[in-house]
Amino acid sequence: MKIKRIAAAFTAAVCFTTVFSGFPAFDTAFSTEAAVSDSFEVSYDGWCAYGRAGIVSADNCVDGTRGMKIFNRASGADGAISEKGFYLDGGVKYGYSVKVYSEKGDKFYLTLRWLDPETGEYDSKVIAEKTSAAGEWSELKTDFKAPEGKINLTLIITTDSAEDFFFDDVNVKEKGVKSLVYAASADKGLKDEFAAYFRVGTAVPASLMSNST
Repeated sequence: MKIKRIAAAFTAAVCFTTVFSGFPAFDTAFSTEAAVSDSFEVSYDGWCAYGRAGIVSADNCVDGTRGMKIFNRASGADGAISEKGFYLDGGVKYGYSVKVYSEKGDKFYLTLRWLDPETGEYDSKVIAEKTSAAGEWSELKTDFKAPEGKINLTLIITTDSAEDFFFDDVNVKEKGVKSLVYAASADKGLKDEFAAYFRVGTAVPASLMSNST
């Protein structure tokens, strides 16, 4: 049974590679300037409740079909949080934006928190704030650079009151840099395309390859 599973995985890998080798070469360039782009159409995109609040997907959104709702808050300090350290670095200037909504109107705050790896201590700063009109979407937007060498950059959304609120379309883009991605040529395999970085291959024992089953 184990041999069958390994053989099946090997066959799937071969088929997968064959599919991509059949793709035509593209000259089109795709911009990758967005470090974070959370639309909430598929998942929570790493966001969770902050403090004593609750969080749930909602049909109140800017575009598409889903946004996020924060509810059951004890105070304005309860809100939404998401660590983006995998995508964001200290010492790099980013443009931050998020759309927010309150039925009664509220003052919103976007806070950036980071960790000093040397001291193990966290620090934070309110990087954007805006008072939204009742029943209207507003945008928190700013450019900001966290200190060099800081890690675990985390976004936090809070308000002045404990009223429920909604947020959507969280975007973070690196400023002053526009990197481009090109599709690899169909004339080269993965092992050739990435030869300068790491080895690409398959580790299969000879006994498996010679087994007729």
